[in-house]
Amino acid sequence: MTSAIETFKRIEEKASASEPSARKVREEANGSGGRQGDVYMLRLGPATKDKAKILEYVEALRASAKPRENSLMNLPREIGTMTHVRQVAVGDGIGSRHIAEGSLTVYSAPGGAYALVGPIVVAYEPWMLTHPEHGHFDFSAGCYQTLYQRDYASERAEEIRRVTD
Repeated sequence: MTSAIETFKRIEEKASASEPSARKVREEANGSGGRQGDVYMLRLGPATKDKAKILEYVEALRASAKPRENSLMNLPREIGTMTHVRQVAVGDGIGSRHIAEGSLTVYSAPGGAYALVGPIVVAYEPWMLTHPEHGHFDFSAGCYQTLYQRDYASERAEEIRRVTD
């Protein structure tokens, strides 16, 4: 049986070996971002190691959300724990291999977080989100919230579930 660390190393190796073209995310305003398949990276603000400041960014984004923007209205009111896992989508299939690469810190989504909210990536210099099946994305330094696409095709449309590749 393969350990989780070995599995993640293999995922990262596969992601770095793929050569889709990189796309530069031009918009660097807070609240902007880029979508890679079923994952959306939303810029919160400048990079910081201060978790209280990251929460201020999240609160500002939540306060600016329109009533129909459920993912933004339901952003967590706490930051998860720092993790060494750079895969921002949950799962072990090839479709889940969205890997954050660069000089960065990843905070897991806190327990009980809204189903469409993933980890926060804090990048201290430009970074890349890679995937073996999608084009890679170049992002500027900053704090980014991971959001997932909603699955509306489930049997119970009122149940909130994220799309999985």
